[in-house]
Amino acid sequence: MQIQRKDFLERIIEEFAEVLANLAGLRKTRSHLAALELIDRTVGGIMGMNEDVVAMLSPNSLRGLIAMDPLLDDNYRLMLAELLHEKAGVLEALGRPAEAEAERALAHAVSGMVVSGLDSTWN
Repeated sequence: MQIQRKDFLERIIEEFAEVLANLAGLRKTRSHLAALELIDRTVGGIMGMNEDVVAMLSPNSLRGLIAMDPLLDDNYRLMLAELLHEKAGVLEALGRPAEAEAERALAHAVSGMVVSGLDSTWN
């Protein structure tokens, strides 16, 4: 069982690293809309949702879904937080600072879900 879990985690990490590399390339070439689509598609894939639905959700709605999803472990939450942080950077580059700040706050909140979970295990 441990070997299967390790293989699974390695595959997820490799796929996530590939997404981040693709995002870096898209941002470098200023393909911001393509970067947003990749982020929404990846977030949707992690959460089992259509990317169009993810794109329509407000940060507060997405936060609620992330908090309630029992299938999202801390690894997925940290990946989501990183993707949301990347999305904030893309929105900033598109001249949409209010949306960027909302995404940054969401990324911070999602990271906080992981940290608060760690805090409870130490008590």
